[in-house]
Amino acid sequence: MAELSLTVLADYVCPYCYLAESAVARLRAEGLDVRTAPFELRPAGVPLPAPTAAWLQEAWRMKVAPLAEELGVSRRVRFLDPRPPEELVTIYQAADLVAVPSYNESFGLVAMEAQACGTPVVAARVGGLPVAVAEGETGLLVDGHDTNDWADAIEQLLDDDDTRLRMAGEAVAHAANFSWSASASQLASVYSEALSIDVDECPPRRERADGQR
Repeated sequence: MAELSLTVLADYVCPYCYLAESAVARLRAEGLDVRTAPFELRPAGVPLPAPTAAWLQEAWRMKVAPLAEELGVSRRVRFLDPRPPEELVTIYQAADLVAVPSYNESFGLVAMEAQACGTPVVAARVGGLPVAVAEGETGLLVDGHDTNDWADAIEQLLDDDDTRLRMAGEAVAHAANFSWSASASQLASVYSEALSIDVDECPPRRERADGQR
């Protein structure tokens, strides 16, 4: 089997990395040659102040590095400092898939960034990720955070080159639907529709009026 790479991106303040490393360890135990490069820890969502981010980064590194050693994947895991956007594109494109095992996501920017770069995503079925990832088309969604379930989902795509490459192609088009221009256009359409409705015809106003009759 050809060597495969897996990029796992984790938030500083959530234990995603534990789940991801455990899933990779199980796949390696089964003989699947998974090269985890890189395992990136970077803030997701609201940027943290530099001192706080640096402190958390080092704290996570101290916790997760021993776990990688314990699971036997330390030689296949690289910890990167937060990367600038121009480097993230290269990182995403170098990966066969991106795993986003979040416990909570308002939208799922990491998943969208990966798809915009043509990389399929395996994500948790939480928050906005089911919207960000088109299940079966641009990636897979996993219910819960059981290590075996995640290992199965990752293995499913790593073992199926045709499906993974098809998803990679569809991922770019899917992500384009959420570009700034597309989002602005959709928002303008919603505002336009709202402004075209007479205030008295708005459902809450109409319901109150009917109740007063």
